[in-house]
Amino acid sequence: MVNGLVENLIPGGLVRLSKNGWINTDLFLEWFNHFLVNIPPQRPVILLMDSHASHLCPQILELVAKNDVHNGTFPSHTTHLL
Repeated sequence: MVNGLVENLIPGGLVRLSKNGWINTDLFLEWFNHFLVNIPPQRPVILLMDSHASHLCPQILELVAKNDVHNGTFPSHTTHLL
């Protein structure tokens, strides 16, 4: 499965998978750092995401504040409805 994702990846894209297939803090932290490097320098930036615990860990909240990113979160288990 990973090979198919990597073969069709857009330039600069990132593919990472956990063993169980669920997001975790380490994966999200890696993604968030990738996000910061790849967005334009203009700030502030608004990032909309679900409120999964891996998205709201102290390390992420520190990076959000430090990089002038404003995160808007949706209630758990509602992103499919939005």
